[in-house]
Amino acid sequence: MTTVTPRRRSAAGASVITSLIAILAALPTARAADPPMDHSCPRAESLVPSTHWNKHTLAPGVRLYEGSTSDKGGRGRVKMHVLRVDLTRRQVSVRPLMRSVAARAPLTALTRGHKHLIVAVNTGYYDFVTGAPTQPLIIEGRPLVISARPQRVVGFDTDGKAQSGSVQLSATLTIDATSHKIAGINTIDSHGIVIFDASWGATPIPTAPSSVARSVVGRRLGNVAPQSAGVATPAEGYELVAHRRTAAWLAQQPPGTPVRVSSKVVSSAAEPFVQAYGVGTAIVVNGTGRTGLACSSAGTKQPARTAIGIADHGSTLVIGEVEDHPGTKLHGLDEDQMGKFMEQLGVDEAYDLDGSGSTELLARMPGTSKLTMRTYPADGKERPMPVGLGISYRAPRHSTGHNAI
Repeated sequence: MTTVTPRRRSAAGASVITSLIAILAALPTARAADPPMDHSCPRAESLVPSTHWNKHTLAPGVRLYEGSTSDKGGRGRVKMHVLRVDLTRRQVSVRPLMRSVAARAPLTALTRGHKHLIVAVNTGYYDFVTGAPTQPLIIEGRPLVISARPQRVVGFDTDGKAQSGSVQLSATLTIDATSHKIAGINTIDSHGIVIFDASWGATPIPTAPSSVARSVVGRRLGNVAPQSAGVATPAEGYELVAHRRTAAWLAQQPPGTPVRVSSKVVSSAAEPFVQAYGVGTAIVVNGTGRTGLACSSAGTKQPARTAIGIADHGSTLVIGEVEDHPGTKLHGLDEDQMGKFMEQLGVDEAYDLDGSGSTELLARMPGTSKLTMRTYPADGKERPMPVGLGISYRAPRHSTGHNAI
């Protein structure tokens, strides 16, 4: 499994993470120019300063803050978890937690076998039918999931520095001197041609009556796959699935015809991504929480939420999570409130990750040897997911424990 281990940078970039108390002292005053919100949405509250925070040092440079407070509307309580990771620490690494692209499992199961793991959280959105991410996923600089449409990601460059940007696939499939654009890799797409490779896993590839699937092994085109048998990725090579107008063209090509694919990832980020995870709505831009965002989600306006933020010009990763316990006074936040929450944590930018029943945080608390669940699962139990984000700490040889200071 790939990890990103930061390299040491200048003293200014390698400063110790600012404590939450210092952040609260530097909070900006409320803005009077915020646009009016929908009347069905509660106004974003200031939650961070009124909360008593319990600080847990999980490892040098990795701190977990937990606290809860009553909302000002008398609707109940908000329970919050804040993970701050100093990406300049050499011993701290970031890794994906997954089995294959389209294999979902509880986050607790995805963490097994990772000896030095100290924190795990959920990542982005996925398709409930196949279990595959619906957003980009880049590991070891290789796009495991990507579309020809630009999509926003948060990830890490070769120095381990956090950054955001859009990524998209620019790829062409050529068979017998005829070329077509490729719509994506391991994506659920009903247009154009999609490549499914071995990283997709054992889950059947989704097809439609109007689509055509053909394997490519040794750069040679195979036979048309029968629809009724289900389509699986070949042990070697990859599967081509063509939709709509390109389906007839792919079906007409003779078996054994040479196949050529040229591809690259186009990104708006400053540096190439070593790792990248798809994100949702931008809720903090240039240090300011956005307003006028959506305030409903799966029947509740205040679900559990997970957000990922970047601070200190990419040197600090901030994960914020709020719980929802249906049937009790404990509730989550709408998007405007989540943006305010992340703004008050001092991030430069922040984005939604998957929420509701997917919101989850596991941590190896000081003095313990195992990861434990720190959030209540809104579904009442863990929701299986394809990809988690893990933070590991490998102590120096002279250290006596993973959470030594």
